[in-house]
Amino acid sequence: MNLLKILFFKLSSSIFFIWIFYSSQADAYVRKSSDKLSSESTSVDILPERTTNVNTAANVNSFPQTVNNFSLSNATSSITDRDRRLLDYVCVDAVNENSGIKHKYPTDGMEISNIAFSSCFRPNRQRRKSTMWSRMNELARPDLWLWLGDNAYSDSSDMNDVRFAYNRAREDKFYKAHGPIALDIPVSGTWDDHDYWKDDRGGDYKCKIHSQNEFLHHFNVPKTDPRHPVHGENQQKGIYSSHMFSVPDQQVNGIHVINLDLRYHKSPTTSAKGPCKREHSDLLGEKQWSWLENELDKTSELKIITSGIQVLPPTNQYMGVNESICAYDGPGNSFDGNVTLLGENSASVAGKLKRQETWSEIPQARARLLRLVQKYVNLGRMKKVFFLSGNMHWGEILAKKMPEDPKVGKSQTFYEVTASGIGVNRKYHWPQTNRVRLRTSDTLGDHIFDKECKFPFFYNGKEYDDCTTESFDGIQDSSHPWCSHVTKLDDSPLSKGFCMDKKDELIQRKNQAVSSTIDSAEYHQTTGAASVFGAVKVDWKKRVVTMSIFQESKDNFVTSLASSASVNIDSEDDALPNFSDANAIISPPLFYGFNKFRIRHTFDMKIEKSNSTWGIMFDIKNKASEDIEIEGIDLNINNFNENTFVVYTKSGTHVNRESYEGWQYIGTYSLLARGLGGTSLLTLNSPILLNSGGIQAFYVNQKNNKSILFNKVKLKQEDEILQIMSAAVLVEGNEVPFSGTLLKDVSPSGTIRYNVLRNGPTLSRTALEPMLSPTAQEPSNSNTITKRPFTYEEEVHGHNKRIREHFQELAYSPIKMPLTAEPTLSPTAPEPMLSPTAQESSNSNTSTISPFMYEEEVHGHNKRIRDNYRNKERNQNI
Repeated sequence: MNLLKILFFKLSSSIFFIWIFYSSQADAYVRKSSDKLSSESTSVDILPERTTNVNTAANVNSFPQTVNNFSLSNATSSITDRDRRLLDYVCVDAVNENSGIKHKYPTDGMEISNIAFSSCFRPNRQRRKSTMWSRMNELARPDLWLWLGDNAYSDSSDMNDVRFAYNRAREDKFYKAHGPIALDIPVSGTWDDHDYWKDDRGGDYKCKIHSQNEFLHHFNVPKTDPRHPVHGENQQKGIYSSHMFSVPDQQVNGIHVINLDLRYHKSPTTSAKGPCKREHSDLLGEKQWSWLENELDKTSELKIITSGIQVLPPTNQYMGVNESICAYDGPGNSFDGNVTLLGENSASVAGKLKRQETWSEIPQARARLLRLVQKYVNLGRMKKVFFLSGNMHWGEILAKKMPEDPKVGKSQTFYEVTASGIGVNRKYHWPQTNRVRLRTSDTLGDHIFDKECKFPFFYNGKEYDDCTTESFDGIQDSSHPWCSHVTKLDDSPLSKGFCMDKKDELIQRKNQAVSSTIDSAEYHQTTGAASVFGAVKVDWKKRVVTMSIFQESKDNFVTSLASSASVNIDSEDDALPNFSDANAIISPPLFYGFNKFRIRHTFDMKIEKSNSTWGIMFDIKNKASEDIEIEGIDLNINNFNENTFVVYTKSGTHVNRESYEGWQYIGTYSLLARGLGGTSLLTLNSPILLNSGGIQAFYVNQKNNKSILFNKVKLKQEDEILQIMSAAVLVEGNEVPFSGTLLKDVSPSGTIRYNVLRNGPTLSRTALEPMLSPTAQEPSNSNTITKRPFTYEEEVHGHNKRIREHFQELAYSPIKMPLTAEPTLSPTAPEPMLSPTAQESSNSNTSTISPFMYEEEVHGHNKRIRDNYRNKERNQNI
């Protein structure tokens, strides 16, 4: 008892001294702020309405430094919770200097074809080996950069913090060396919550004009702009803006960029953010709505509308979650009515129970925006509309078809590209029905089309590369093609559904390109990358717009194309005459290490006679001759909540070694469960290496619930590489690791994600020659008439396709994509173009070339073809 008293006294003393320390720190902050504000001679009552200061002649040519609403001169030494809330409204002016590094602001009439963009910039979280900024120009070739919000993270009403965050963004070493400042391209955009004020906040912010002025600093906005503080009381309230750009070499309005401000006038979306306004909820404010309609009434080829949050995801109609949203005004009223007005219903899904801040939370404003845009497309003011958005910490390509309406005209299709996260990411599959897909499917005929078909998939020993009408489960219906949502349907027979009619896919598969290296549940949702940026490229001659997402891998920091989709500017559908976009060349699923490359696999564990538990142990055996890496353990969780898991591992079996000794802690993971509808993704912090023939034990323990699903029977679970050992042991009882009752002879359920490690292949010259020159095998006495010379694009595309197919044969690619007809290489192509080793010394004793990997072959060959064509053009000009 005395020992307990001593421990209690020590603990109480520690808590007291910690409280004293932080109180003194808070006092110091208050005194510092008080001294600074007192020196500026500004003092008003606590929490007044903002009063606009009148600019004097002394500061009329600069951003004002004297907009202040709160005095701390009478602040007491103790700060209560109420005081802390009041401090959110202290508008502390910036006294720190602005960085000397400045952006270039765009001017109307500039010739713009390519636009790159991103959002959610965390410069301090970029890794030392990051390549995103250095590769951005090469991949996107931008004429303009757009920031889409959270352009810096300040989350403060102290403008010194805001200015510091903006300075740090512009002074970031990667951004400064390779970004738009280094490229001397103009920069524009909008903001979102973290560079405006705080998470999910809007029009209730008392310091928003201060924040606006710092935003204008950051973007180097000229004094002639109506948003500039030089205009005093006539300064525009809100950072919305527009730019009209020209088609190159033509005096025609091409791209019209419209930047929306979704913060300055935003209504609360949940009661936690302020009083709900129900049917009067809004995002833009009436002045901005009037301005937007005036901008839409201007004629241009294309409209690009930027938004800090996503526009096209539907209002979530899943299990009544709308009732927690401020804009909801009861069944059958304006909330529901505006959802219906956009052709959406209970089959329109956006994240199910996982809330994300999008326009869909205020369907009254979303319907007003989309119908207004539809009206002006039908009036002929533009031919295509593209929304660009941020906020989500992932990349995504979306499309929505608006229903015909007598008030706004015929049906139109709108597109959206989300690019979010530089140095910050979110690895989370967010199902929604307006995402672009190769082919879209429901789940077992539920008519909710929010699933991606996996191609190719395997079923009953057969490979499928498209939806099929062949029978499954003894049922055959030729009128309803179906597909699998997983690569191996035999291992997960419920992971299938009926395909959406091909004509209802808003962008056809032949006009899409996806990288098989994308680490996401769906091809056009890029999650878990180190960084993401997007691009919109306009080919004015071919009349084609290509939307692209680029990702920087967290594994090796390689930056490459994740996915793209192309549409025709003039056509009502997505027909693309003479379409030959280089982005359609898809990389094989190779992940390059030092002298290894990785082939990604998944192994789906069955669910039979399931029950739920706190934790489970199981062994994984590597049956292959190659080493493998265990990358993720995706779980079947029996809830839709946020869950916390602790993962341990040890070499060898767990049998008779179920106590804490010998286990290695891997990490603690928080993830949102997907219920019985799909596995919940749990990606390990670092892959676990498992040598050929080795056994590795894993233990997954849940901290907050008893929801891990397992099989109460022993099942045989293995594929050609992995075996889940039948002696799995369940730890049951409570949330404390390594405690409770052991229940043996059970099996885990879920998915194991792993990579097979292989040495890079060595290609012999004799293996390459048939690929590089198919015409070499023609008979010498051929009477074939000489055809026209091949173009550069045909040379490159034909070579890349043959190289890719060769590597796919070596690495049995899990993804194959349809390609256009294969052109052949010119038989007159010089030999040095085909092999960099052709110029090796003649006395070389080797008969094989160096072991080029796929990218090296393609890149080297393309460069030689390009140089050859340039030499031809140069000789002709001479």
